[in-house]
Amino acid sequence: MPTKSLITVAVVKEEALVRCLLVEHIERLGRYRVVLAEAHGAAFTKLAEECSAPRLAVVGIRGASGPDSIAWIKDKWPNTRILAILCERKADAVLGAVGAGACGLLCRLTNAVADVDEALDAVHAKGHYQPNDLLPILAEGSASTIADTAVLESLTRIEKKVLDLVCAPDLPKWEKVADTMCRSLATIESHRASICRKMGVVEVKAAVLMGRAMGFGNGQW
Repeated sequence: MPTKSLITVAVVKEEALVRCLLVEHIERLGRYRVVLAEAHGAAFTKLAEECSAPRLAVVGIRGASGPDSIAWIKDKWPNTRILAILCERKADAVLGAVGAGACGLLCRLTNAVADVDEALDAVHAKGHYQPNDLLPILAEGSASTIADTAVLESLTRIEKKVLDLVCAPDLPKWEKVADTMCRSLATIESHRASICRKMGVVEVKAAVLMGRAMGFGNGQW
């Protein structure tokens, strides 16, 4: 009977001890194979240049280097899905990770290492993961509560389709959404403004977080 292929993972984390513990935990799950484990910066990029694109990447964010590493990964490995582990429960950290291309989020201060397997499974299978308790920490003018049924019902059929597309794991550009829906960019941007207004958010990244919490991003709308 053929052996089932393991899901490849890269682990990017400055702290060596935490990185080693993550690698050990991920490989112990039995479904994943860590193909690269390194810190941020030159050492990581040098090894990554020589590594085939993994299916998943786990990136620890601490300070300004985390989003930069996520952006580098998305540029080098556009199809790799990224789980960001945040060291701080702050709006700029959450939005920075999402804006850079992370499709999964965990907060190190509130989530045990045991939660990594649930997050990895969700990112691999669904394309996104986030604990709902991250939504209320977003800055004023962004998502402050988890979207309820009233918000969902206020969105038109076309707005739901636009939101579903923009919540996809690869965070497609608005031009790509317009092309996919065979509509002008101006029309799609009008829908974007309406979606943000109905959700009560300022930044599209916050709308993406709320949309994913509501189940958007799976191509079902």
